[in-house]
Formats: sequence, C-alpha cells, structure tokens
Amino acid sequence: MNTLVIDRDQLIYSNAIARANNWPRHFKEHEFEDVARYEKDQEWPILFSIRLRIDSWRILFQHDNNELYQLDIPISVYEKLKVVLREEVKNSVH
Repeated sequence: MNTLVIDRDQLIYSNAIARANNWPRHFKEHEFEDVARYEKDQEWPILFSIRLRIDSWRILFQHDNNELYQLDIPISVYEKLKVVLREEVKNSVH
C-alpha cells in the first residue's frame, strides 16, 4: 500500500506556517516540543488529506505514540511529500 509521509523538517516548517497564518489546525509550542528531538529522517504516515483552502491542505497523521493529529500544511509542502510503500497490517482475531 502506498502511503504519503511527512518528515520532521516538513512537519516543523508546516506548523510554523500554520501558526503564522492562524490556520485552525496547528500545534501550540508546548504541544510540539518533542518533535524537534526526533531524528532528522523521522517520518509520520498520513492517513487522510483534504484540500480545504487555496493555500493549504489538512492532513491527519499518526504519531509514534499511535495518536492521530491534524495539521494544516502549505500546498508547497504537500506537493513535496514522499510516497512510500508500506506493508499492509492485517488484523486477525484469535
């Protein structure tokens, strides 16, 4: 399954733009402190995205703690997101 991913630098940059533009979905400073500590090559899978405005997309991504977060990101970042091939996880009932 192909999945869009956002990397650490894209996430940090997008959040700065979202805060500066006062877009509805962004992280406050105290909610975002741990991201800077992640490895430069850290990536988060994007589970859903929708274009809401002329200048941004809203993404739903999964953090390492398995929580889901929304963030409004600039179109310039969205167009540069990487697509990776991920193995599908099959749930099984025991």
